[in-house]
Amino acid sequence: MKKLFIGSLFLVAIFVAGTQLASAQAGFVTLNHQGTSTFYKTIGEALTAAVDNDTVYIPGSSFTESLTLNKKLVIYGAGFHPDSTKASGMTEIFGSINVYGGASGSHLEGFYLSIDINYYSGENIDNFQINRCNVSSISFRNNPATGSNGVIISESVLRGNLTGDPKLDNVLVEKSIIQGRITYFYNTSRFQNNIFLNKGSTTFSANMFAYSSGCQIVSNVILSTYFNFAADITFLKNVFVSNPTLTTPDDYNVVNVDINSIFVHLESGLEYTFDYANDYHLADGSPATGIAGNTGEPLVDAGIYDAADPFKPGAVPSTPHVYKAQVASENDANGLLNVKIGVAAQER
Repeated sequence: MKKLFIGSLFLVAIFVAGTQLASAQAGFVTLNHQGTSTFYKTIGEALTAAVDNDTVYIPGSSFTESLTLNKKLVIYGAGFHPDSTKASGMTEIFGSINVYGGASGSHLEGFYLSIDINYYSGENIDNFQINRCNVSSISFRNNPATGSNGVIISESVLRGNLTGDPKLDNVLVEKSIIQGRITYFYNTSRFQNNIFLNKGSTTFSANMFAYSSGCQIVSNVILSTYFNFAADITFLKNVFVSNPTLTTPDDYNVVNVDINSIFVHLESGLEYTFDYANDYHLADGSPATGIAGNTGEPLVDAGIYDAADPFKPGAVPSTPHVYKAQVASENDANGLLNVKIGVAAQER
């Protein structure tokens, strides 16, 4: 049975990846509804045709369109990282995504977005997930009628700000790199194993965790030098390049570290900017490695690579990954076109 399962999984991976590759070459977006695939020229057309619980596959290509998401959908791109999209192409969306209440339960994964993701004003939106995306900014600040519940942002890059809402509960932001400021998050928000690049400034609203309270900030690398945070925010086992005044200074935080001692490599002049040339793995002997806690607790590393499932190399989406695609330039003597595709099924 195990061999049969593995074989079946491989065939599924070949089918899905082959469909995605063909769609990418033709520039089509694939809408899967109960096992039946339909192809569209734009993402917007696919979203309009979709119904709740459908899956949308966006190929490795560029799309210039702003999107409305008002249904419960799973949306996959081919990935955003140059290292993992050489064969499939990178999924790039030049526009924004406006999210409405009907999109509760949606899952977005594997694309670059040039502008932002916004919750639409007054809408209650629950259980929304963003995985392995590279987004300009995200704003949940929409004053929902009664309150929104449940957000997960994981293994993603935010090139700008992350904004919450006083009525937003149960937020988890993990294993992500955030370049902008984080504001308006409250008691049920947890930030764990991230890298915060924002340096901050003397302006209150420009600083990390301004207008926030009661959050849990755990095992992050924090490059900010300016803070404005409430006394009830918990900081535990973080690494700071500054020496902030913490309410509970004995919570195993490491302060006043040299920024150049943390990571394997930061490009000069790009220390506070996300860049593919930077290597965010922890350097040998980094002050972010082996942080102790209470007696009997295991040592932990701060940043995106210490977790049960660390930041995935190349931010490869959880769909079958096309790592090789070779198409002959002409037919052979028998009139056949040689195509070689390398596909890897993903465990996560």
